[in-house]
Amino acid sequence: MTLKTDIQKIVKDVFASVDTWGFATSVTYIHHTGNPTYDPETRVTTAATTSYSVKMLLTSYENKEIDNVVIMGTDKKAMIASKDLAPTPSLKDTITIDSVTHEIMNIEKDPADAMWVFQIRKP
Repeated sequence: MTLKTDIQKIVKDVFASVDTWGFATSVTYIHHTGNPTYDPETRVTTAATTSYSVKMLLTSYENKEIDNVVIMGTDKKAMIASKDLAPTPSLKDTITIDSVTHEIMNIEKDPADAMWVFQIRKP
């Protein structure tokens, strides 16, 4: 095992622990897998998506990070263990928390590739 692999396992274990303690939030991560399809007979457009149920740590941004241009005061910071999320995230994807869909404004990954960090916003 490499140090990077060890860190990824530790982060996954930490997420499992905080879930046990009630700090993690269960969310639905919706990954957009391609272009939507349109059925001309029914006139319905169907998005090409795959949903993942994952555990997430959710926190607010600190006042010094909020600039009301890139980071709004209502934005949240969401962290998901990279081993819990199979696809590579995209800004087209969404995160649903308690039946409220949040847009992904920014995506970062920590240097050990152990955790995805998202800036999310209610539309």
